[in-house]
Amino acid sequence: MGRPINKKYFGALGVDATPHIPVEAAFIGGIIVNATDGGSDVYIVKQKSSRRFLVHGNDSGEEAICKLVNKVTDSSAVLEGEMVIIGYYNGQAVNVMKMSNRIATDFSNNRYKWSVSDDSTTNVLTLEDV
Repeated sequence: MGRPINKKYFGALGVDATPHIPVEAAFIGGIIVNATDGGSDVYIVKQKSSRRFLVHGNDSGEEAICKLVNKVTDSSAVLEGEMVIIGYYNGQAVNVMKMSNRIATDFSNNRYKWSVSDDSTTNVLTLEDV
């Protein structure tokens, strides 16, 4: 897995002062949970590998291990065991393929330094040149 992501970036969004990595969509408990359906309905509990995470659905209370997939334009198309994390590079949405402690890689194998910020309404994954 390389260097795992610090656990302080996992958890429900908007719970404490530390911004957490936002999940755009995931398939949990037989349903697709989208960030647009409520923003904080799904969150990362634990990192299993650079491409797989244990995620928790707030509404169902269920958890599932999901793999990052390239479905940025239609997150409603995620299938069982899939999830989408979107970062923003120069204002453009970038679908994340894998993440380590400080490096995110997109599906074109571009590498970025990442950070998470909280603008009081949502958490945003910001990407910068390595």
